[in-house]
Amino acid sequence: MQIRTATVQDLSQICAFYKQVCLDQKTDDYSPDWHWGVYPSEEGLKQQINNATVIIATDNDKVIELCRSC
Repeated sequence: MQIRTATVQDLSQICAFYKQVCLDQKTDDYSPDWHWGVYPSEEGLKQQINNATVIIATDNDKVIELCRSC
């Protein structure tokens, strides 16, 4: 596993990750009320990546976890 700052090359995997999170939370009573395209959105994630505030964990070049730093 590798932990690093995300780059724009990671954007498609990060978007796919968040899309899955948004789908999964529909069946979870305790998740935040996120809606892909509203929050989070591809444009918002791209801005955060460009600001170097997204940290990702990868395994075999696949994003498996991420967080946003302040």
